[in-house]
Amino acid sequence: MEKKEKDMFSKLFSWFKEDDDEIISYSEKKLILVIDDQVDLANLMKYALEAKGYHVILAYNGLEGLEKLKKIKPDLIILDVHMPQMGGLEFYSRISTGHGHSKYPVLILTSRDDLEETFREIEVAGFMPKPFEVDHLAKEVDRITSSLKKPVVFLIDYPENPRAQEIKKVFENEGYQVVPISDYVQMEEQGQLQEPQYIVMEYMQKDISGEKLIHKIKLNPLFFDVPIIVYTYSGFLGYGERALNAGADKYLSQPKEYDVFIKAVKELELKKKGKLDK
Repeated sequence: MEKKEKDMFSKLFSWFKEDDDEIISYSEKKLILVIDDQVDLANLMKYALEAKGYHVILAYNGLEGLEKLKKIKPDLIILDVHMPQMGGLEFYSRISTGHGHSKYPVLILTSRDDLEETFREIEVAGFMPKPFEVDHLAKEVDRITSSLKKPVVFLIDYPENPRAQEIKKVFENEGYQVVPISDYVQMEEQGQLQEPQYIVMEYMQKDISGEKLIHKIKLNPLFFDVPIIVYTYSGFLGYGERALNAGADKYLSQPKEYDVFIKAVKELELKKKGKLDK
């Protein structure tokens, strides 16, 4: 894009901008995958949404979109219906479960208004007929992303531990849902009800060593691919090596600031999404 065009877009979408003093790091941005064969429109959506604080990756047909999904885990997919090579309908079927539900929230774009009811029936996150105003698109994206379920953290520690209460508080302040867990039995029961995105656990446990608990978690189909962050305030040496060898993804020894838990999760989130900036 030429400098003159950039200046024009900057002026046109200046109302999208947040306070200049507010800096949003990549780890704090929601990731949007835009799939549309209209290159100019796709770039316009990318520019407008990035001005709103999103991270946007483009694909120009369904096949390209599937390739992107091998490397990233978007918070939302904006999907055009009519495209060459692979259209939106086939792409949607490829990312759907056996019950027909998409693995990702999807906002449908199409010039066919008559398809809206069809997509509503399969519970897409949103539907926008073409042509549309880009500010309406941005508002719809805001609505969808703000209504997404909070990521769940299982926190395994003594319920009466005041440090566990502080850890719970810092996660909740960052928008996570924290489920306090006292032992493996309760964890397994809770895992039948909801899937955690992260497991955060004190290495020191009541009736089982930390490494044995990690082994049990990794062998359980409910949790085997859930990242595990282990911490301890005991001061004993060797726990870190044991935890990591048992399968933990991160070990925090006597953390002085509770923000390190959020930083650890953010690092794992970036790794999980497979950061791709193309």
